[in-house]
Amino acid sequence: MNILIIVLGIIVILLTYYIYTIVSAPPSIANNIDLTNPPPVIKSSSITNPYSTNFAFGVWIYIFNFASNNQIERFIMYGDANNSGPNSYWSLRMDTSSPTLYCDILVTSSASNGYQTQIVKITDNFPIQKWVYVVTSVSSGFIECYLNGSVLITQSITPNSIYPGKPPTSDPNAGATFTFGAQGTAMDNGTLRQNGSPMVLNMVNRWDHPLSAGEVYNNYNKGNGQSTNIWGPAYHMNLNLAQGTNNYVLPIF
Repeated sequence: MNILIIVLGIIVILLTYYIYTIVSAPPSIANNIDLTNPPPVIKSSSITNPYSTNFAFGVWIYIFNFASNNQIERFIMYGDANNSGPNSYWSLRMDTSSPTLYCDILVTSSASNGYQTQIVKITDNFPIQKWVYVVTSVSSGFIECYLNGSVLITQSITPNSIYPGKPPTSDPNAGATFTFGAQGTAMDNGTLRQNGSPMVLNMVNRWDHPLSAGEVYNNYNKGNGQSTNIWGPAYHMNLNLAQGTNNYVLPIF
């Protein structure tokens, strides 16, 4: 009888933990976006409070390779028909000649269009060929940028505040949403990405409120959303064999 109670107790604990991980998971907008393929379509109606001026963005990024002639540039954007590309409300872009990651955010301005872009350099040495978690959190006149759970940059918003944007008056799917620098899309200078960008994005998240440093770190510790089960992450090992121009991948387990 005691053994049965112990077993049932263990099952209850495991189920409770499993439910907790689901409930506490970040609000994922899209997963496994391969930018060497055509871009996915993310409906604005699937995004909570899309014009909130206090927000946070999070995304896992894997860049396969980087070359000085790459076409990565602005690879993830959040905007609408009136504010897109370099004028998006928020975007991440890579320098075309070095692995320098920037975050561009629209702020209010005295200009005729009412806004200007505030550029935040997150890092000048973005890791290549490994998963990296990037978070931007905006609140109370400050922009905070995180890399793998650690804050790298805190910058004040100048000259005034986050540009609020103009929600559509009718069609909810004409509002702000995500777009990507994928195959067939144009760079800022109009050049088409014939082969897309050599990168994959996973767990694209947007919150309509800022995140604390503790929340960012906890999300980072939960991992990049790759295959897991109730017992924890699923690990695999492959053996890569090269013969001439051919590469063979042999699964070990």
